[in-house]
Amino acid sequence: MKKNYFFLLNNERGVIFPFVCAIVSLLIVFTIFASRHYKNEIYFTDTYRQGLVFQSLFEVAHEKLSLMIGSEHPQSLAFSYHVETPSGNADATCTKVKGNFYSCKWDLVLTNKKSKILTRGYPAASSTE
Repeated sequence: MKKNYFFLLNNERGVIFPFVCAIVSLLIVFTIFASRHYKNEIYFTDTYRQGLVFQSLFEVAHEKLSLMIGSEHPQSLAFSYHVETPSGNADATCTKVKGNFYSCKWDLVLTNKKSKILTRGYPAASSTE
């Protein structure tokens, strides 16, 4: 008995055509590539956002400490400073290096427990002694 219909995927004996295998393989490769690309985009976006939060936390804490050192002129050789914001906490441990210059080690901790350590120098206000 002869078939009266035509299949694009296989011939009358059931053998799959080579172009069907090639198209399916390309579809699988494209799907895997797209999912990997999407995963990398999410990772890079999260990393960029986290960097912006670290930057804003440091800028707020840096400005407050800079104003404090510039106006109050701490008398001790070492002191610590703490700033708390909605995005995280910033702790600084400052030591007087030479003259009117302080070196501060910052420990920035975000609310999601990611942390970063920075070192920054600050000139103190000049005093007339």
